[in-house]
Amino acid sequence: MMGDDDEMMVLQIGFGHVIYTGGAKGTDEMVESWSRHFGMQVEVLVPPHHPRAQHITPSTVEVLVLANPHIHLAAQKLGKQVPRHHYTLQLLQRNYQIAKKAHTIFAFGTLHEDAKRVEGGKGWTVQMALNQGKQVYLFDIPRQIWFRSENYYEVNQGGLFTDSKFIPCSNPPQLHQSSAVVGSRKLDIRTCEEIGGLFHRTFCLPENAEERMEIQREIDQFQL
Repeated sequence: MMGDDDEMMVLQIGFGHVIYTGGAKGTDEMVESWSRHFGMQVEVLVPPHHPRAQHITPSTVEVLVLANPHIHLAAQKLGKQVPRHHYTLQLLQRNYQIAKKAHTIFAFGTLHEDAKRVEGGKGWTVQMALNQGKQVYLFDIPRQIWFRSENYYEVNQGGLFTDSKFIPCSNPPQLHQSSAVVGSRKLDIRTCEEIGGLFHRTFCLPENAEERMEIQREIDQFQL
């Protein structure tokens, strides 16, 4: 059983870590809750007219439109059409900002059979992150295993180009100090458990004890 000091340590151990999320129900909501539990900085990014825009300063239109070329590139990679509905497009523009701000992206979804794409709406965020050279980890829900992105080079008639594919992780990942987590609104029990596991692996494993002590020293100095 944890004492008061131990419980406070758990609630502050995320100091110095930031999580980027889109403020939706399901995955976003759970990630935001775990992040605040561990004392992480949470940055919720929403477009204008989002339900949470009344309480959070939304991204400006000027910032959102900067994503348009990247959305078109992702559409080419995914073999999809850019959405015409204004609000849907704004959500994709917001997702580009999330992928741009975070160092590492963690996705919960389904890996396409070509091992290069993630299916569904979250695949847009993943692709925009990959196009920026970001590290992406995917928990493939049907197979219940983690994959990580890996860049590779190919030569064709057009010359040398780079692409990405997903390969199985040797060990489940841990959060980076700057992370984004994306997934579905509807979650099964196993996915909920794995989202919680991602946070616990980062902050509660014995091998992270030294990092926790260092963070606590920083907190103590900050509070002086």
